[in-house]
Amino acid sequence: MAKFESPGCTTIFRRLLIRILYRIRTHLERYIEPEEEGFLKKGQGIKGVHRKFGFSKRHPIPVNWPEGEYEYLSRLRCPCGEPFFFQRVGSCGFAPDGHVVDRFELMCRKKEHRYFLYLDMYHSGMPSTSPKGLSLSTPAGVGTTAGVENFEKMTFEEMEERVMGCKE
Repeated sequence: MAKFESPGCTTIFRRLLIRILYRIRTHLERYIEPEEEGFLKKGQGIKGVHRKFGFSKRHPIPVNWPEGEYEYLSRLRCPCGEPFFFQRVGSCGFAPDGHVVDRFELMCRKKEHRYFLYLDMYHSGMPSTSPKGLSLSTPAGVGTTAGVENFEKMTFEEMEERVMGCKE
């Protein structure tokens, strides 16, 4: 039986390993963006959460099915502490893990803050963190996982009526 302890074999394996690691690094660098001011720095937020968490389809919020999307978005609060009303704009491509990502438009009750967030509904559980500048609280927001005509002209109360009308 041949032994692989010769210096020639060790060098070949070392070179092969370096090539493999270089390819992995090159592939991963496509998903890593440079730090920008105003986003989370290293060590902030939950472990493994990117500073653009929720604001990019490459860093979507992981939730559990459409019910999870609704539950998570109804718990979000804007910087002034108000709940959001929201609509699903549509699917917008794929996350790095291959899952389809949904894009949502959110408007705070006072209509002072408007955001577009990206959610990946093919995960179990619910994140306990929120995108930069937003917070989580008890459910109070209202919205739909379908598109709404004239969304930007609606009020929180009109969305609430629309959603309650669908549940009856």
